[in-house]
Amino acid sequence: MTDLYLGILTAADFSAAIHKYQDFASYLLLDSAAKLTQLTQMVEELSLKTTQQRLARFLLMNGGDEKSVLGFTQEEIASQVGTVRDVISRLLNLFSREGLIKIERQHIILLEEKRLQEIMQDDDMRLKS
Repeated sequence: MTDLYLGILTAADFSAAIHKYQDFASYLLLDSAAKLTQLTQMVEELSLKTTQQRLARFLLMNGGDEKSVLGFTQEEIASQVGTVRDVISRLLNLFSREGLIKIERQHIILLEEKRLQEIMQDDDMRLKS
């Protein structure tokens, strides 16, 4: 454990700090803009992409040089993709049956990266369920 120091600013003190310290104000604006961009991307991804596409993207983004995804539970993948574990389980099994991936315990080997990229990018691409 490490020591933690916590401070509380009143609204007036916070406003004064923003006016007095331009670097602090700039940091807050940049941080807020980054969070807003991330939120906008998440909403776009969830509303415009299928769960198959989001899972394919997750696998490709986390596959690394070894072409394998390590250390994620299905629950964690579901949280990242924006769905529930049961859906991830079904889709991983579907991807496995289609020869796109090989599933081992907390280890997913990417066998067909090109096809995963096609799924991720193509709005009309659907695998047979």
